[in-house]
Amino acid sequence: MVGQETMRDYSRAVHNAQMGLSILSDVFGDPVDQEALCSHMARDLAPYVPNVANLRTAIAMGSHLSEYATFLIIKSDGHDFAAFNGLCRLWLHARSTHPLEFAESFKSFYRPKRKAIRDYSDLFHLERPKKSVADDLSVKMAFTEVGQIIEGCIQPFARHFLHLQLLKTPCTLTTSLSGIAGMSLGDVIAGLGRTPALASLYSPPPWGLSLSQWRNIAQHCSYEYSQETEFVTCHYGKSPRLKMIEFPYPQIHDLCKCVNWVYGIHKTAESILNLGVPELSSALEKQSDVTPSSFVSCITEVLHTNSLNVISINLDATPWELIALDPLDRNESQLQPLLNQVAQFTGVLKDCQILFVIKEQGTGRIHTGLIGRGPIG
Repeated sequence: MVGQETMRDYSRAVHNAQMGLSILSDVFGDPVDQEALCSHMARDLAPYVPNVANLRTAIAMGSHLSEYATFLIIKSDGHDFAAFNGLCRLWLHARSTHPLEFAESFKSFYRPKRKAIRDYSDLFHLERPKKSVADDLSVKMAFTEVGQIIEGCIQPFARHFLHLQLLKTPCTLTTSLSGIAGMSLGDVIAGLGRTPALASLYSPPPWGLSLSQWRNIAQHCSYEYSQETEFVTCHYGKSPRLKMIEFPYPQIHDLCKCVNWVYGIHKTAESILNLGVPELSSALEKQSDVTPSSFVSCITEVLHTNSLNVISINLDATPWELIALDPLDRNESQLQPLLNQVAQFTGVLKDCQILFVIKEQGTGRIHTGLIGRGPIG
């Protein structure tokens, strides 16, 4: 049984999924032109997914809508897009030139990266609005978030991409997986930063400090906030040659956004690139637990891009209950293909059933439908 605290998380998952897809409405209209969306998605992602059949299946199912929305945001910024392509080139080159080593690397880092994604979701749900607390506490909260995201959520991806980079430019001391595992985060970030396209990703402007240095500052509490000057002062490096960086208070929020976005670029690249290696990912995905939050996000994304506004999802009910509002006032025959599409997602959870309650916004008419299979435990 899902508790009330978790239920509030699902409501937030619904809200975040719908807000995160707003760019699709900006680009493809409201309601979204599904044909144009699928066509552009296939064209844009094809260079990163050699397995055309798997890409088409994912597009038809709607399983990567949020990733594509994030991709469009990344693509709109030259530096972000260069970093994204830099990561993808490491992956695709290793896959084509060192297939056996790539497969070993993929399997080795798969679980740490899945854990990183779950941990990020947990951190996101635990996050508190920083503007509602005193500045000095806000600084502490911000650095706690920065340290946790770099250490727990970005690091596993960075280690994997460094291993792929070293397959391209071998070094006898560090090409082994055990060698990568034994490296400090500072060495990992420095190694990736030697690739020009990735330099600003791992040492983001305007500060120019590496992510490993920000992690160290956060973990060692090497920062101070002055209420008089409203500046944050950080110390980094090794004694006796400590260095200092100082910036105005508002930039601490910019730093949080930046670190979150670095994670977002990694996670988006990973999710899209995984579509190209179903022979490796399929078996591992079956062994991974699908969290209710990720399940809720996926079906919400499909519904939202089809102009259904999700009001609530109740996983305490049996069967689960989803309530949505339809501004297009579609009848049951018009809604059925959409429900059939969503029904594909229920196969990933055992005995999953969802009762849909869809209200026409203009007429008030209510449609109900049950999708899924078997009784919910």
